[in-house]
Amino acid sequence: MKRVLIHIGASELQRNSLSWAKEAGMYVVATDANPLAPGRNIADDFFNIDGTNVDGLVSLASRYNATDEVVGAYCNSDFGLEAIGKINEALGLAGCSPEVIRASLHKARAKAAMSENGISVPRGIVISDKSKNFGVGDLDPPLIVKPVDSCGSQGVTHVESCNDVYPAVLEAFRFSEQVMVEEFHDGIGVDTIGILENGKFVPYGIGMRSFSNIPYRFPLHGFTPPQLSTDKISMAYELTARAASALGIRHGPVKADLIYQAGEFIVLEATPRFHGDVFTSKMMVYSSGISPVRDYFEMMSKGRLPERDFPLRSCKPVLWMALFPLQKNLDFRELRNEIQSDYKLIDFYVNPKFSSATTRHRDNRSLAGFFWIEFDFEDQIQGFLTAFGERYAKRLCTSRLQFT
Repeated sequence: MKRVLIHIGASELQRNSLSWAKEAGMYVVATDANPLAPGRNIADDFFNIDGTNVDGLVSLASRYNATDEVVGAYCNSDFGLEAIGKINEALGLAGCSPEVIRASLHKARAKAAMSENGISVPRGIVISDKSKNFGVGDLDPPLIVKPVDSCGSQGVTHVESCNDVYPAVLEAFRFSEQVMVEEFHDGIGVDTIGILENGKFVPYGIGMRSFSNIPYRFPLHGFTPPQLSTDKISMAYELTARAASALGIRHGPVKADLIYQAGEFIVLEATPRFHGDVFTSKMMVYSSGISPVRDYFEMMSKGRLPERDFPLRSCKPVLWMALFPLQKNLDFRELRNEIQSDYKLIDFYVNPKFSSATTRHRDNRSLAGFFWIEFDFEDQIQGFLTAFGERYAKRLCTSRLQFT
């Protein structure tokens, strides 16, 4: 009898996770909305099913479970989580229930649950009516306006004045039936990932992240190890574990988005999945040599996580950067060669579908690709970011935010 994994997604960036699933001894059934997904041939079987097709994915898992044993389902984005919850429920698998997943994906409900458990979260309100008559109460600008259940930075706007809230709310309503308005905390983004094993939290990665300039806030780059003390790193992991507990996440992956400001953390959200492959399957593996995804698959296949002694800091300083072009017909091969001539370029990926540039980047939908660089020392990262911003500001959307 085969031990089957339903792997939602088979993109270029998911080739690693597909391979790790096979290394863990599982029969891998991959799905993707793209019938020509680059990773489809790595899997044992492939089906052209979109990650949001919940009924189709549950039916697929049930068919395999009728003759073999489906031991789990996996995805690397919010879009497939509803299907994973339904598969867990239908087959009686360890992992989050549909209720827990829905609660964690609904930003307002998740924030309320964390706040009730003593976790610091941004002050905010939820708007359910597009009418101009709504108010923002005693919230202090600047503010962040976001859909309550969207992802990929879609519909997220930074506003400096209460007078700018209404058009931002209308933009957010394009992606959700409810909109959240929160006070903006201008700190450093901190990303954490871990795995829950029957309620016990095991840390697996932490890094810093920088965002684009206002009015839109989408991720531009990040790195590990974070420029934080070991005490602060421990605190970030502890908050991630507490957030998971508050949301009812007791088994499987968890990721948290935090803001570090004036020595304290504020938790923006926590979700029962890992951060995307750029962070989890690439940067953390390049830095520590440990794959959270591979270990999670081993837990699925063998019933327990491998024993590891995790350092609070990763082994090698590694940075990822997103490519948001600001000019048409950018020669990405030339860009790669330029970077490679001066730095330890590990990997460079450009989406083959990318064909045109935009000067009005709003979210991840205009993303062209990524690259990853290894450094000898942590303090070299800030120097690279400054030099890169000065050199490529006319060609790429960059950020010169200081991390210290």
